[in-house]
Parts: sequence; C-alpha cells; structure tokens
Amino acid sequence: MEFLKDFGKTALIYSGNEISYAELLENVSSFANLIDITPNDRVAIVMENRPEWVYAFYGTWKKGGIVVPVDFMSTPQEIRYILQDAEPR
Repeated sequence: MEFLKDFGKTALIYSGNEISYAELLENVSSFANLIDITPNDRVAIVMENRPEWVYAFYGTWKKGGIVVPVDFMSTPQEIRYILQDAEPR
C-alpha cells in the first residue's frame, strides 16, 4: 500500500483544500468511533459529494458495516424505496 509510506501525501482534494492520508485516517477513525453499529449492519449514506461522505463510507467499513450509498439527488420516493429495500439501521 503506497500511502503507508507517506501519510503526508494528499488523499483527497475538496474545494481547493488538500486532505492528507493521515487526516483521512483520523477522520475515518473518528467517524467509526461515533457510530453504534455491529458487523453486517447496513448503514445508508445520503450526502452530497464531500469528504464527510468518504469518512462515513470507510468508517462504516472499519466497524464491519455494509454501506448503502444513496444518491443525494434521488427523489423522496426513490430514497424511500432504497431504504425500505435495503433496511439500513
């Protein structure tokens, strides 16, 4: 894994701000510590494209959860269908 060689390298760029691998891993761990899930729990993420989406995605994985990504531009009916079908926690 190349990123392990230099945690200072840029992992994400959002709105002109660079987020290093170290910051990414710290934020992923912080998110993972905040959520109360058990392995194989489904977690829906409905959010525009931003760093917090990445933190939620990998934080859920870190806890053993299953990510259910939902397009934030979906209609309420589409979101309702996805949530009823996936049954996230």
